[in-house]
Amino acid sequence: MKANFLPQNLDDQVMVLMWSADELLPGFAIFLVGIFFDQRIIGILCAIVVTKIYRRSKEGTHDGFLLHWCYHHGLFNTSGTGFPNAHEKEYIP
Repeated sequence: MKANFLPQNLDDQVMVLMWSADELLPGFAIFLVGIFFDQRIIGILCAIVVTKIYRRSKEGTHDGFLLHWCYHHGLFNTSGTGFPNAHEKEYIP
């Protein structure tokens, strides 16, 4: 039986220039805050620093780590039926 080639990067995140989409969002938000306060240079520098810190913290973890971390610490509105409460010790359906 002949082995088929399976690509390893089908589910990689979208890249925008040199950043992945989840790295770009916090940096872009901080840059917009800098524009709002008329401090563009400081906004750019803070965005670069935050993006580098986020990239370093993301290196040793799995995909979607920030989403799971925010869910675990209760930063999402989980009052709907889609998510069970992460802080309950016993779950009875």
